[in-house]
Amino acid sequence: MPQSHHGTRRNIAASFIVGAAIFGALKLTPLLRRPRPAFAAEAAQQAHHPFPTNPSFPAPPAAPSQPLPMTPKQKEKLMKFNFQKTQRDANQLLKLAKSLKENLDKSNSNILSVSVVHQANKIEKLAKKIKNEAVN
Repeated sequence: MPQSHHGTRRNIAASFIVGAAIFGALKLTPLLRRPRPAFAAEAAQQAHHPFPTNPSFPAPPAAPSQPLPMTPKQKEKLMKFNFQKTQRDANQLLKLAKSLKENLDKSNSNILSVSVVHQANKIEKLAKKIKNEAVN
């Protein structure tokens, strides 16, 4: 069988399958738009709750609207963690900058590789992240 007929049959079969799927979807659309029975609304409302509610048990207390104040020890730990994170980010920034310089040294003035642009974008994002964390 010639190759061109085989490709044509495949295209015709694919078109038929797509057309049947669209026809089926159009045929089912009115069924999906029918009004739901009253009990379906109640079932949908209960579906939002993972566990049924029991009126004899009190509801759990609401979360506080404001976070609880931190103790001095917690503040110190948080500051230490943030400082270490900033150091790691600065080390990563240094590695990216060195890698960018190496890639620029390998290229010439007429051609700039896509990887150089990607590395520059990474450096920019990381520098902004460090700056924002230092300000806050």
